[in-house]
Amino acid sequence: RFRDKLEMIVAELLSEKQHAEWLLSTTRSECTKQISELDSQIQIMDSKKSDGARIEAGASARKSDSQGAIASIEREGRKLLSVFKRQSADCRSELKNLRNTVCGSKKLKQEVITIEAKQRKGARLEINDCSVGSWRPQECMNTKVAQQLEKQGIYNPQKAVSARRPLKSILHKCGPGGGIQWFLRGKVSPPQTPEYGASCPPLRLKTVCNDFECPVDCKLSDWEGWSACSKSCDGGLKRRIRGVTVYPQWGGDECDATKDEQTCNALSCDRPCLLHNWGRWRACTRACDRGMRWRSRKIKRAATGDGRCPRTFSKARYERRVCNAQPCPLDVVCVARMDLLIGIDASGSMGLSGWKAQRTALLQLVNRMALSKTSGIQLGILKFAYKITILSQLTDDKK
Repeated sequence: RFRDKLEMIVAELLSEKQHAEWLLSTTRSECTKQISELDSQIQIMDSKKSDGARIEAGASARKSDSQGAIASIEREGRKLLSVFKRQSADCRSELKNLRNTVCGSKKLKQEVITIEAKQRKGARLEINDCSVGSWRPQECMNTKVAQQLEKQGIYNPQKAVSARRPLKSILHKCGPGGGIQWFLRGKVSPPQTPEYGASCPPLRLKTVCNDFECPVDCKLSDWEGWSACSKSCDGGLKRRIRGVTVYPQWGGDECDATKDEQTCNALSCDRPCLLHNWGRWRACTRACDRGMRWRSRKIKRAATGDGRCPRTFSKARYERRVCNAQPCPLDVVCVARMDLLIGIDASGSMGLSGWKAQRTALLQLVNRMALSKTSGIQLGILKFAYKITILSQLTDDKK
């Protein structure tokens, strides 16, 4: 009896060992999967970090070059402004002198004509020079178009607009070499004394216009994919970037943001495990006389921190039901193809009554099996106690 109890204890321990090994294998598989996912995320983040460092280094170099160019432009601008102020002062002084000279010349001319009239004993003449209005600037035109229109006597681009020639194709907004711009003015009054009065000055003036580089707006590439979240719980950040394909120049629109961030994984780190849906029901353990069937739920995501997870055989993860409760028929014959090995407990704990019950059950089972050479059914018998002994090899002979 002690040997029988010892064998039962060993069998229970082996069962517990197998269950523990299964749990260990499942946990190890889940850990390996999580480690693989984390390694993949780390590689992606390292790649994004390398790309970001490369873009940042390029941007820093371009920023340094731009700062140098800006400083040079500012120096040149200050120099040009100084020259402009000096030349403007000289121009104003020269213009004032010219006006004084013109005014003096007109007075002298008037006196000479008056003296001449007295000598001829004629009437006194009043000198009336030609007067013109202010300059009216026209829009800047494309050089080739302006030259063609000049031959036609057209100096205002609005008068050249037609269905075949829209205003956009005539005007010149920017670009090296510039365009042509006309300044026009009209006569206010012609000279009333043509013999003595000054004739009209030019009514048209042609100049170069918009001789500067066209502004270049910033252009950005498409957003790259989001990086992995920086934290698996308690709130992290995921990032994405986009590069600059064209940098702004000559007053073009500046670039929008090239970096973007969003919060992610805001759930608490102390969270319970996440279970898969219920698995399918397993086959019933018996075809009649009340069998059992069961189903279970596996772990989809392990618990973290102080989060909890139901045990394997708790109601949340394990469910069983009675099945095939109908009585078994008395005249059942087994005809399915199988190799069946029956074990008989020959230990002393069975006693004489137990042994007889096993023998009766074995005979009933054998008699209900269609053993023959063509049925494909074979039957073997062994007994076990402190050791295992094969009583009959697999055979299709009932005898």
